[in-house]
Amino acid sequence: MKKKVFIAGSGISGLATAAYLARQGFTVEIFEKNEAPGGRLRQFQAEGFTFNMGPSWYWFPEVIQEFFEYFGKEVSDLFTLERLDPLFRLDFGTQLPLSIPADRKQLVSFFESVETGSGAKLDRYLNKAAQKYHQLHQEVDYYSTSNSLLHFLYQKLFNAHARYVHSLFRDPRLVTLLEFPLPYMGLVPIRHPMVAYALNYSLYEQGLYYPKGGMHQLIEALVQLLDKLDVPIHVSSPVESFDVIDDKVSGIITHGKSLHADYFIAATDYRHAEHLLPKEFRNYPEERWGAPSKAPVALIFYLGLNKKLPQLLPHTVHLEFPAHTSPSKKTSSATASFISCPSKLDASLAPQGMESLIIRINIPQGMEDTGRMREHYFEKALRMLETVCDEKITSHVVYKKTYASSDFEHDYNTHMGSPFGWSGTLAMLNERNVKMQNQQLPNLFYAEYPSFLGTGVPSALLSAKTIANKVAQEHYKYYS
Repeated sequence: MKKKVFIAGSGISGLATAAYLARQGFTVEIFEKNEAPGGRLRQFQAEGFTFNMGPSWYWFPEVIQEFFEYFGKEVSDLFTLERLDPLFRLDFGTQLPLSIPADRKQLVSFFESVETGSGAKLDRYLNKAAQKYHQLHQEVDYYSTSNSLLHFLYQKLFNAHARYVHSLFRDPRLVTLLEFPLPYMGLVPIRHPMVAYALNYSLYEQGLYYPKGGMHQLIEALVQLLDKLDVPIHVSSPVESFDVIDDKVSGIITHGKSLHADYFIAATDYRHAEHLLPKEFRNYPEERWGAPSKAPVALIFYLGLNKKLPQLLPHTVHLEFPAHTSPSKKTSSATASFISCPSKLDASLAPQGMESLIIRINIPQGMEDTGRMREHYFEKALRMLETVCDEKITSHVVYKKTYASSDFEHDYNTHMGSPFGWSGTLAMLNERNVKMQNQQLPNLFYAEYPSFLGTGVPSALLSAKTIANKVAQEHYKYYS
Protein backbone atom coordinates (compact mmCIF):
# COMPACT_ATOMS: atom_id res chain seq x y z
CA MET A 1 0.00 0.00 0.00
CA LYS A 2 1.33 3.42 -0.94
CA LYS A 3 2.31 5.70 1.91
CA LYS A 4 0.55 9.06 2.08
CA VAL A 5 2.29 12.44 2.39
CA PHE A 6 0.56 15.72 3.27
CA ILE A 7 2.30 18.96 2.30
CA ALA A 8 1.36 22.29 3.87
CA GLY A 9 1.92 25.09 1.37
CA SER A 10 1.80 25.30 -2.42
CA GLY A 11 4.67 27.64 -3.13
CA ILE A 12 7.26 26.41 -5.57
CA SER A 13 9.05 24.30 -2.93
CA GLY A 14 5.80 22.61 -1.88
CA LEU A 15 4.76 21.90 -5.46
CA ALA A 16 8.20 20.64 -6.47
CA THR A 17 8.52 18.43 -3.37
CA ALA A 18 5.13 16.92 -4.17
CA ALA A 19 6.24 16.15 -7.73
CA TYR A 20 9.42 14.40 -6.59
CA LEU A 21 7.56 12.31 -4.00
CA ALA A 22 4.77 11.35 -6.40
CA ARG A 23 7.40 10.27 -8.89
CA GLN A 24 8.90 8.04 -6.16
CA GLY A 25 5.59 6.28 -5.57
CA PHE A 26 4.06 8.18 -2.65
CA THR A 27 0.45 9.33 -2.54
CA VAL A 28 0.68 13.08 -2.07
CA GLU A 29 -1.82 15.81 -1.24
CA ILE A 30 -1.16 19.56 -0.87
CA PHE A 31 -3.02 21.93 1.46
CA GLU A 32 -2.92 25.65 0.69
CA LYS A 33 -4.36 28.45 2.83
CA ASN A 34 -4.82 30.89 -0.08
CA GLU A 35 -7.36 30.69 -2.88
CA ALA A 36 -4.79 29.68 -5.50
CA PRO A 37 -1.45 27.84 -5.54
CA GLY A 38 1.84 29.57 -6.20
CA GLY A 39 2.96 31.23 -2.98
CA ARG A 40 5.13 34.22 -3.81
CA LEU A 41 4.95 33.33 -7.50
CA ARG A 42 1.24 34.11 -7.59
CA GLN A 43 -0.07 36.67 -10.04
CA PHE A 44 -2.97 39.10 -9.94
CA GLN A 45 -4.84 41.28 -12.43
CA ALA A 46 -6.41 44.67 -11.82
CA GLU A 47 -7.83 47.26 -14.22
CA GLY A 48 -6.18 45.66 -17.23
CA PHE A 49 -2.76 45.28 -15.59
CA THR A 50 -1.07 41.99 -14.62
CA PHE A 51 1.47 41.80 -11.81
CA ASN A 52 3.84 39.14 -10.53
CA MET A 53 3.50 39.18 -6.75
CA GLY A 54 7.09 38.03 -6.25
CA PRO A 55 10.14 38.03 -8.52
CA SER A 56 9.82 39.02 -12.16
CA TRP A 57 12.92 37.15 -13.41
CA TYR A 58 14.95 34.09 -12.55
CA TRP A 59 18.61 33.11 -12.69
CA PHE A 60 20.47 29.76 -12.41
CA PRO A 61 18.55 28.58 -15.49
CA GLU A 62 20.17 25.15 -15.53
CA VAL A 63 18.65 24.36 -12.10
CA ILE A 64 15.17 25.02 -13.53
CA GLN A 65 16.05 23.09 -16.70
CA GLU A 66 17.34 20.08 -14.74
CA PHE A 67 14.19 19.97 -12.61
CA PHE A 68 11.83 19.72 -15.57
CA GLU A 69 14.14 17.33 -17.44
CA TYR A 70 13.83 14.94 -14.48
CA PHE A 71 10.13 14.70 -15.36
CA GLY A 72 10.74 14.40 -19.09
CA LYS A 73 9.98 18.02 -19.90
CA GLU A 74 11.89 20.75 -21.71
CA VAL A 75 11.56 24.31 -20.47
CA SER A 76 11.21 25.47 -24.08
CA ASP A 77 8.07 23.32 -24.39
CA LEU A 78 6.50 24.81 -21.25
CA PHE A 79 7.03 28.56 -21.68
CA THR A 80 8.92 31.07 -23.79
CA LEU A 81 11.99 32.60 -22.18
CA GLU A 82 13.55 35.95 -22.94
CA ARG A 83 16.98 36.83 -21.62
CA LEU A 84 17.29 40.34 -20.20
CA ASP A 85 19.75 42.45 -22.15
CA PRO A 86 20.86 44.73 -20.63
CA LEU A 87 20.77 42.73 -17.40
CA PHE A 88 19.82 45.78 -15.36
CA ARG A 89 20.55 49.44 -14.88
CA LEU A 90 22.54 50.42 -11.82
CA ASP A 91 21.50 53.88 -10.67
CA PHE A 92 24.28 55.05 -8.41
CA GLY A 93 23.09 58.28 -6.82
CA THR A 94 24.72 61.39 -8.25
CA GLN A 95 27.03 59.49 -10.61
CA LEU A 96 25.98 58.50 -14.11
CA PRO A 97 23.89 55.29 -14.15
CA LEU A 98 25.37 52.12 -15.56
CA SER A 99 23.59 49.85 -18.01
CA ILE A 100 24.99 46.35 -17.48
CA PRO A 101 25.23 44.31 -20.71
CA ALA A 102 24.33 40.62 -20.76
CA ASP A 103 27.01 39.52 -23.24
CA ARG A 104 30.35 38.68 -21.61
CA LYS A 105 32.52 40.37 -24.24
CA GLN A 106 30.43 43.51 -24.00
CA LEU A 107 30.59 43.32 -20.20
CA VAL A 108 34.39 43.10 -20.30
CA SER A 109 34.50 46.12 -22.63
CA PHE A 110 32.10 47.95 -20.35
CA PHE A 111 34.32 47.36 -17.29
CA GLU A 112 37.32 48.58 -19.29
CA SER A 113 35.45 51.76 -20.24
CA VAL A 114 34.78 52.50 -16.58
CA GLU A 115 38.26 51.69 -15.26
CA THR A 116 41.35 51.12 -17.38
CA GLY A 117 42.72 47.61 -16.98
CA SER A 118 39.58 46.25 -15.37
CA GLY A 119 38.43 44.33 -18.46
CA ALA A 120 41.20 41.73 -18.20
CA LYS A 121 40.66 41.57 -14.44
CA LEU A 122 36.96 40.85 -14.93
CA ASP A 123 37.87 38.05 -17.33
CA ARG A 124 40.13 36.60 -14.64
CA TYR A 125 37.42 36.96 -12.03
CA LEU A 126 34.73 35.29 -14.18
CA ASN A 127 37.05 32.38 -15.02
CA LYS A 128 37.58 31.85 -11.31
CA ALA A 129 33.84 32.20 -10.67
CA ALA A 130 33.13 29.53 -13.30
CA GLN A 131 35.49 27.12 -11.55
CA LYS A 132 33.86 27.76 -8.18
CA TYR A 133 30.37 27.36 -9.64
CA HIS A 134 31.16 24.03 -11.29
CA GLN A 135 32.99 22.89 -8.18
CA LEU A 136 29.78 23.41 -6.21
CA HIS A 137 27.64 21.89 -8.92
CA GLN A 138 29.79 18.80 -9.51
CA GLU A 139 31.61 18.01 -6.26
CA VAL A 140 28.92 18.82 -3.72
CA ASP A 141 25.93 16.59 -3.22
CA TYR A 142 23.55 19.34 -2.18
CA TYR A 143 20.75 16.78 -2.19
CA SER A 144 22.45 14.84 0.60
CA THR A 145 20.77 14.48 3.96
CA SER A 146 24.05 14.96 5.82
CA ASN A 147 24.16 18.72 5.22
CA SER A 148 27.32 18.19 3.15
CA LEU A 149 26.91 21.45 1.23
CA LEU A 150 27.04 23.53 4.38
CA HIS A 151 29.96 21.49 5.69
CA PHE A 152 31.77 21.88 2.37
CA LEU A 153 31.23 25.63 2.30
CA TYR A 154 32.52 26.19 5.79
CA GLN A 155 35.60 24.11 5.03
CA LYS A 156 36.36 26.29 2.02
CA LEU A 157 36.22 29.73 3.64
CA PHE A 158 39.91 30.56 3.25
CA ASN A 159 39.71 33.20 0.51
CA ALA A 160 37.44 36.13 1.30
CA HIS A 161 35.49 37.10 -1.79
CA ALA A 162 35.16 40.78 -0.90
CA ARG A 163 38.90 41.11 -0.33
CA TYR A 164 39.62 39.61 -3.74
CA VAL A 165 37.14 41.93 -5.49
CA HIS A 166 38.65 44.99 -3.79
CA SER A 167 42.11 43.89 -4.87
CA LEU A 168 41.01 43.86 -8.51
CA PHE A 169 38.87 47.00 -8.86
CA ARG A 170 39.00 50.54 -7.52
CA ASP A 171 35.85 52.10 -8.96
CA PRO A 172 33.13 51.65 -6.28
CA ARG A 173 30.49 50.94 -8.90
CA LEU A 174 32.43 47.96 -10.28
CA VAL A 175 33.13 46.74 -6.76
CA THR A 176 29.44 46.98 -5.93
CA LEU A 177 28.48 44.98 -9.02
CA LEU A 178 30.54 42.01 -7.82
CA GLU A 179 30.40 42.31 -4.04
CA PHE A 180 26.62 42.22 -3.64
CA PRO A 181 23.89 40.12 -5.38
CA LEU A 182 22.22 43.31 -6.61
CA PRO A 183 19.36 42.04 -8.78
CA TYR A 184 17.63 40.29 -5.88
CA MET A 185 19.09 40.79 -2.43
CA GLY A 186 20.51 44.29 -2.70
CA LEU A 187 23.17 45.46 -0.29
CA VAL A 188 23.35 42.28 1.78
CA PRO A 189 26.98 41.08 2.06
CA ILE A 190 27.63 37.55 0.84
CA ARG A 191 29.25 35.68 3.71
CA HIS A 192 30.31 32.59 1.77
CA PRO A 193 32.98 33.16 -0.92
CA MET A 194 31.99 30.06 -2.90
CA VAL A 195 28.41 31.26 -2.98
CA ALA A 196 29.43 34.77 -4.03
CA TYR A 197 31.32 33.39 -7.01
CA ALA A 198 28.41 31.11 -7.93
CA LEU A 199 25.88 33.97 -7.81
CA ASN A 200 28.03 36.22 -9.98
CA TYR A 201 28.79 33.41 -12.41
CA SER A 202 25.09 32.75 -12.90
CA LEU A 203 24.25 36.44 -13.22
CA TYR A 204 27.01 37.53 -15.59
CA GLU A 205 27.50 34.30 -17.55
CA GLN A 206 24.09 32.60 -17.54
CA GLY A 207 21.93 35.72 -17.26
CA LEU A 208 18.46 36.69 -16.05
CA TYR A 209 15.38 35.26 -17.76
CA TYR A 210 11.76 36.30 -18.11
CA PRO A 211 9.07 33.67 -18.88
CA LYS A 212 6.51 35.22 -21.23
CA GLY A 213 3.31 35.72 -19.29
CA GLY A 214 5.21 36.17 -16.02
CA MET A 215 6.89 34.03 -13.40
CA HIS A 216 3.54 32.42 -12.67
CA GLN A 217 4.21 30.33 -15.80
CA LEU A 218 6.47 28.17 -13.61
CA ILE A 219 3.57 27.55 -11.24
CA GLU A 220 1.23 26.68 -14.10
CA ALA A 221 3.81 24.21 -15.44
CA LEU A 222 4.14 22.62 -12.00
CA VAL A 223 0.37 22.42 -11.50
CA GLN A 224 0.01 20.67 -14.87
CA LEU A 225 2.78 18.26 -13.91
CA LEU A 226 1.10 17.47 -10.59
CA ASP A 227 -2.22 16.93 -12.34
CA LYS A 228 -0.58 14.21 -14.46
CA LEU A 229 0.95 12.75 -11.29
CA ASP A 230 -2.52 12.68 -9.61
CA VAL A 231 -1.55 15.10 -6.83
CA PRO A 232 -4.55 17.15 -5.63
CA ILE A 233 -4.09 20.72 -4.38
CA HIS A 234 -6.64 21.72 -1.74
CA VAL A 235 -6.86 25.51 -1.85
CA SER A 236 -8.49 27.63 0.87
CA SER A 237 -7.48 24.82 3.23
CA PRO A 238 -5.04 26.09 5.85
CA VAL A 239 -3.27 23.62 8.10
CA GLU A 240 -4.45 24.78 11.51
CA SER A 241 -2.34 22.39 13.60
CA PHE A 242 -0.57 19.02 13.60
CA ASP A 243 -2.02 16.11 15.57
CA VAL A 244 0.67 14.39 17.65
CA ILE A 245 0.15 10.84 18.97
CA ASP A 246 2.87 8.57 20.40
CA ASP A 247 5.75 10.83 19.32
CA LYS A 248 4.63 10.98 15.71
CA VAL A 249 2.45 13.33 13.71
CA SER A 250 -0.72 11.42 13.00
CA GLY A 251 -2.60 14.04 11.02
CA ILE A 252 -3.40 17.66 10.27
CA ILE A 253 -6.35 19.78 11.28
CA THR A 254 -7.94 21.79 8.49
CA HIS A 255 -11.42 23.34 8.64
CA GLY A 256 -11.68 21.74 12.08
CA LYS A 257 -11.35 18.21 10.68
CA SER A 258 -8.52 15.78 11.31
CA LEU A 259 -6.98 14.16 8.22
CA HIS A 260 -4.44 11.38 8.56
CA ALA A 261 -1.26 10.54 6.63
CA ASP A 262 2.10 8.83 7.13
CA TYR A 263 4.46 11.73 6.47
CA PHE A 264 4.09 15.52 6.70
CA ILE A 265 6.04 18.35 5.09
CA ALA A 266 5.77 21.99 6.09
CA ALA A 267 6.49 23.92 2.89
CA THR A 268 5.74 27.15 4.65
CA ASP A 269 7.45 29.60 6.98
CA TYR A 270 9.61 27.53 9.33
CA ARG A 271 8.66 29.39 12.51
CA HIS A 272 4.96 29.27 11.62
CA ALA A 273 5.19 25.50 11.09
CA GLU A 274 6.84 25.14 14.50
CA HIS A 275 3.96 27.06 16.07
CA LEU A 276 1.49 24.49 14.73
CA LEU A 277 3.07 22.08 17.24
CA PRO A 278 2.99 21.95 21.04
CA LYS A 279 6.09 23.71 22.45
CA GLU A 280 7.72 20.50 23.59
CA PHE A 281 7.92 19.21 20.00
CA ARG A 282 9.51 22.25 18.34
CA ASN A 283 13.05 22.14 17.00
CA TYR A 284 13.85 25.65 18.18
CA PRO A 285 12.75 27.64 21.25
CA GLU A 286 11.25 31.04 20.55
CA GLU A 287 14.38 32.96 21.61
CA ARG A 288 16.36 31.34 18.77
CA TRP A 289 14.32 33.32 16.28
CA GLY A 290 15.52 36.47 17.94
CA ALA A 291 14.62 40.12 17.77
CA PRO A 292 14.48 42.08 14.50
CA SER A 293 17.72 41.52 12.61
CA LYS A 294 19.71 43.46 10.06
CA ALA A 295 18.02 41.54 7.28
CA PRO A 296 15.55 43.81 5.42
CA VAL A 297 11.81 43.61 4.96
CA ALA A 298 10.29 44.23 1.54
CA LEU A 299 7.83 47.04 0.87
CA ILE A 300 6.32 46.59 -2.59
CA PHE A 301 4.31 48.95 -4.79
CA TYR A 302 2.40 47.55 -7.77
CA LEU A 303 1.70 50.44 -10.12
CA GLY A 304 -0.19 50.88 -13.38
CA LEU A 305 0.78 53.93 -15.46
CA ASN A 306 -1.25 55.38 -18.32
CA LYS A 307 1.88 56.16 -20.33
CA LYS A 308 5.07 54.52 -21.57
CA LEU A 309 8.42 55.22 -19.93
CA PRO A 310 11.01 55.16 -22.73
CA GLN A 311 13.94 55.84 -20.37
CA LEU A 312 13.20 52.86 -18.15
CA LEU A 313 14.78 49.43 -18.59
CA PRO A 314 12.94 46.25 -17.55
CA HIS A 315 15.11 46.01 -14.43
CA THR A 316 16.69 48.86 -12.43
CA VAL A 317 18.63 48.78 -9.16
CA HIS A 318 18.69 52.17 -7.44
CA LEU A 319 21.19 52.86 -4.66
CA GLU A 320 20.65 55.78 -2.33
CA PHE A 321 23.38 57.05 -0.05
CA PRO A 322 22.81 58.91 3.21
CA ALA A 323 23.30 62.67 3.23
CA HIS A 324 26.94 63.76 2.90
CA THR A 325 27.95 60.25 1.85
CA SER A 326 29.48 59.57 -1.56
CA PRO A 327 29.77 56.27 -3.46
CA SER A 328 33.44 56.21 -2.49
CA LYS A 329 32.34 55.50 1.07
CA LYS A 330 31.28 52.11 2.33
CA THR A 331 28.51 50.84 0.05
CA SER A 332 26.64 49.13 2.87
CA SER A 333 25.66 52.57 4.16
CA ALA A 334 23.34 52.87 1.17
CA THR A 335 19.83 51.49 0.70
CA ALA A 336 18.72 49.54 -2.36
CA SER A 337 15.47 49.75 -4.28
CA PHE A 338 14.35 47.72 -7.29
CA ILE A 339 12.19 48.76 -10.22
CA SER A 340 10.81 45.99 -12.42
CA CYS A 341 8.92 46.85 -15.59
CA PRO A 342 8.03 43.50 -17.21
CA SER A 343 5.62 45.20 -19.62
CA LYS A 344 8.78 46.31 -21.46
CA LEU A 345 9.21 42.66 -22.45
CA ASP A 346 5.60 41.51 -22.44
CA ALA A 347 2.89 43.78 -23.84
CA SER A 348 0.17 41.48 -22.46
CA LEU A 349 0.85 42.75 -18.92
CA ALA A 350 -0.54 46.26 -19.49
CA PRO A 351 -3.15 47.96 -21.69
CA GLN A 352 -1.82 49.44 -24.92
CA GLY A 353 0.33 52.50 -24.36
CA MET A 354 0.65 51.80 -20.62
CA GLU A 355 3.18 50.20 -18.25
CA SER A 356 2.94 47.80 -15.30
CA LEU A 357 5.58 48.54 -12.67
CA ILE A 358 6.76 46.83 -9.50
CA ILE A 359 8.88 48.83 -7.08
CA ARG A 360 10.46 47.03 -4.14
CA ILE A 361 12.08 48.99 -1.33
CA ASN A 362 14.06 47.27 1.40
CA ILE A 363 13.21 48.73 4.80
CA PRO A 364 14.42 47.76 8.30
CA GLN A 365 12.76 44.92 10.17
CA GLY A 366 10.58 45.88 13.10
CA MET A 367 9.22 49.07 11.54
CA GLU A 368 5.52 49.49 12.34
CA ASP A 369 3.37 48.88 9.28
CA THR A 370 1.05 51.90 9.14
CA GLY A 371 -0.71 53.79 6.37
CA ARG A 372 1.49 56.77 7.11
CA MET A 373 4.65 54.68 6.74
CA ARG A 374 3.44 53.25 3.44
CA GLU A 375 2.60 56.68 2.03
CA HIS A 376 5.96 58.06 3.13
CA TYR A 377 7.79 55.39 1.20
CA PHE A 378 5.41 55.63 -1.75
CA GLU A 379 6.20 59.33 -2.17
CA LYS A 380 9.88 58.46 -1.88
CA ALA A 381 9.49 55.71 -4.51
CA LEU A 382 7.81 58.10 -6.93
CA ARG A 383 10.58 60.66 -6.51
CA MET A 384 13.13 57.93 -7.18
CA LEU A 385 11.20 56.77 -10.26
CA GLU A 386 10.99 60.29 -11.63
CA THR A 387 14.73 60.69 -11.12
CA VAL A 388 15.47 57.44 -12.92
CA CYS A 389 13.11 58.23 -15.81
CA ASP A 390 13.85 61.99 -15.88
CA GLU A 391 10.17 62.90 -16.22
CA LYS A 392 7.06 63.56 -14.14
CA ILE A 393 5.10 60.42 -13.29
CA THR A 394 2.86 61.07 -10.27
CA SER A 395 -0.16 62.24 -12.26
CA HIS A 396 0.06 59.17 -14.53
CA VAL A 397 -0.44 56.55 -11.79
CA VAL A 398 -3.86 55.02 -12.53
CA TYR A 399 -3.51 51.91 -10.36
CA LYS A 400 -1.70 51.36 -7.05
CA LYS A 401 -1.45 48.45 -4.63
CA THR A 402 0.89 48.41 -1.64
CA TYR A 403 2.24 45.21 -0.10
CA ALA A 404 4.09 45.38 3.22
CA SER A 405 5.07 43.30 6.25
CA SER A 406 1.53 42.77 7.54
CA ASP A 407 0.52 41.46 4.10
CA PHE A 408 3.41 38.99 4.12
CA GLU A 409 2.35 37.86 7.58
CA HIS A 410 -1.29 37.47 6.52
CA ASP A 411 -0.67 35.71 3.21
CA TYR A 412 2.39 33.63 4.07
CA ASN A 413 2.54 33.56 7.90
CA THR A 414 6.07 34.96 7.70
CA HIS A 415 8.03 35.84 10.82
CA MET A 416 8.15 39.65 11.27
CA GLY A 417 6.85 40.04 7.74
CA SER A 418 10.16 38.98 6.24
CA PRO A 419 9.89 37.74 2.64
CA PHE A 420 13.16 35.83 3.02
CA GLY A 421 12.01 33.09 5.40
CA TRP A 422 14.21 31.70 8.15
CA SER A 423 17.25 33.56 6.80
CA GLY A 424 15.51 36.83 7.63
CA THR A 425 16.24 36.30 11.31
CA LEU A 426 19.74 36.92 12.59
CA ALA A 427 19.65 34.07 15.10
CA MET A 428 18.67 31.59 12.39
CA LEU A 429 20.93 33.12 9.74
CA ASN A 430 23.88 32.11 11.92
CA GLU A 431 22.54 28.59 12.38
CA ARG A 432 24.87 26.28 10.45
CA ASN A 433 22.70 23.21 10.66
CA VAL A 434 19.08 24.21 10.14
CA LYS A 435 17.15 21.05 10.86
CA MET A 436 15.00 19.82 7.99
CA GLN A 437 13.48 17.02 10.10
CA ASN A 438 11.73 17.41 13.43
CA GLN A 439 14.05 15.97 16.06
CA GLN A 440 11.24 14.40 18.11
CA LEU A 441 8.64 13.69 15.42
CA PRO A 442 10.52 11.74 12.72
CA ASN A 443 7.70 11.90 10.16
CA LEU A 444 7.60 15.73 10.05
CA PHE A 445 9.89 17.63 7.68
CA TYR A 446 10.52 21.28 6.79
CA ALA A 447 10.89 22.24 3.13
CA GLU A 448 12.32 25.65 3.95
CA TYR A 449 15.79 24.19 3.91
CA PRO A 450 18.92 26.22 3.03
CA SER A 451 20.40 25.66 -0.39
CA PHE A 452 23.11 28.09 -1.39
CA LEU A 453 23.36 27.41 -5.11
CA GLY A 454 21.10 30.29 -6.00
CA THR A 455 18.31 32.11 -4.24
CA GLY A 456 14.54 32.11 -4.62
CA VAL A 457 13.24 29.73 -7.30
CA PRO A 458 16.42 27.66 -7.87
CA SER A 459 17.03 27.36 -4.14
CA ALA A 460 13.43 26.20 -3.61
CA LEU A 461 13.81 23.52 -6.29
CA LEU A 462 17.04 22.21 -4.78
CA SER A 463 15.42 22.24 -1.35
CA ALA A 464 12.49 20.24 -2.73
CA LYS A 465 14.71 17.44 -3.94
CA THR A 466 16.62 17.42 -0.66
CA ILE A 467 13.43 17.00 1.36
CA ALA A 468 11.87 14.45 -1.00
CA ASN A 469 14.99 12.29 -0.81
CA LYS A 470 15.05 12.59 2.96
CA VAL A 471 11.42 11.44 3.23
CA ALA A 472 12.12 8.51 0.91
CA GLN A 473 15.18 7.48 2.94
CA GLU A 474 13.22 7.73 6.17
CA HIS A 475 10.49 5.54 4.67
CA TYR A 476 12.78 2.86 3.28
CA LYS A 477 14.73 2.74 6.55
CA TYR A 478 11.61 1.40 8.25
CA TYR A 479 9.86 -0.42 5.41
CA SER A 480 12.65 -1.98 3.36
